[in-house]
Amino acid sequence: MTYLLDDLEAAGLIERHPDPADRRARRVVASEHGATVLTELDQRLRTAEARVLDPLGNDERDTFRTQLRRLATRIDALDPVDDPCTLAAQADAELPTPRPAPARPARGRR
Repeated sequence: MTYLLDDLEAAGLIERHPDPADRRARRVVASEHGATVLTELDQRLRTAEARVLDPLGNDERDTFRTQLRRLATRIDALDPVDDPCTLAAQADAELPTPRPAPARPARGRR
């Protein structure tokens, strides 16, 4: 965990502050930049989810999310992840390059 926090701090995403109640402990808080990045990523995720789930109605979306949570919980129980950072790096390396968005016709043309 310390290495992860070191990397996040080096990236300017978090700050460590002494805990006033326990001098041995540190409080980890999002930096202003970290909070901005988190907000931007959250918005991007919501936009992508809305686009992907657009064909589904609200009830279908809720059902889909519930089923995904059940499957993820089951997969984690069968094959727990020891190192989420390594898993994320592997997944990122295996992701295909995104396709460019289709060109939109110029205004006035059809």
